[in-house]
Amino acid sequence: MLLHGLLKYWWLLFQHSKLIGQRTDIFRNVEDAFTLKHAFAFVNSEKIYVDIGSGSSALPTLIHSHRRAKTFATEMDPVYLKRQRTYMDILGLREDGFRTQKEDATRLSFADSSVDMITAVSTIEHIPGEGDSLAMREFCRVLRHGGRLVVTVPFRAAL
Repeated sequence: MLLHGLLKYWWLLFQHSKLIGQRTDIFRNVEDAFTLKHAFAFVNSEKIYVDIGSGSSALPTLIHSHRRAKTFATEMDPVYLKRQRTYMDILGLREDGFRTQKEDATRLSFADSSVDMITAVSTIEHIPGEGDSLAMREFCRVLRHGGRLVVTVPFRAAL
């Protein structure tokens, strides 16, 4: 199931990259595969899953389509929130249990201990100042005991 999910995800990335005229980053694909592995192992229809800084990533859509968790794709930029809805349309999925919402990672609107899994793929490095530390505190605040947190940062080899 994970392999099928990855293939579906990479096909969606390929289609998306053709639409916007960008190539996909191989290191981002590794981050996404790592995130999918952990999400598919933990998330199910009884869990609440939040993706922080969803941007143009199709991960929240793919995880929702396969695991049926109550899913929140969050982002500061409304353009990217709209893109999440576009992914649902591309995959022909209904939006039951899938929401997009504007969120500031340093001041999340979720209640304490209310979320089962949080992913933040190549996100926290974009938060200015002490924002990365504040965001991590927020993730811990909203995450349930026994919940899962997957945070990645991009890898760039020095030249």
